[in-house]
Amino acid sequence: MTDTTTITIEPWLPGDPRYDDDADIAAIARLITELGYPTDAATQRTRLARRMAIREAVSLDLLVARDGGEIVGLASVAALDLDLDESDVAELRALVVSHERRGERIGEKLVHAAEAWARDRGARTLVLRTNVTRTDAHRFYERLGYTQTKTSRTYRIAL
Repeated sequence: MTDTTTITIEPWLPGDPRYDDDADIAAIARLITELGYPTDAATQRTRLARRMAIREAVSLDLLVARDGGEIVGLASVAALDLDLDESDVAELRALVVSHERRGERIGEKLVHAAEAWARDRGARTLVLRTNVTRTDAHRFYERLGYTQTKTSRTYRIAL
């Protein structure tokens, strides 16, 4: 097991002179693919550019876990306050740690960073959704104190 004290969590921002954007985007694309949403670096570059374009207008960030300069995990967080039924709620929209690095508490560090991020933006609650088939993720979140509040279904139609 790697010493997680070497892991840093910070918002991903393009053009940071400490890091190589191409390597970062490739790592982010690999992690999103591991999460179950196949993508490539070119597609991810476009998605990240769109995200960065609205970052100032809405409260969202992509938190990355780095070991040295390498991205080994990420958490997507948003505090949009768009719901009609709740306010002061932020959402953990995605969480993934590289399969080679799971079990090293990197995911836990990312969740705690997401909680701090949400608190800093005035949220009193952090919610997340996880697929019913991700039983390991359910146990992980429950171990961190999260409770299941509802079960829902997602429907889709091609337009």
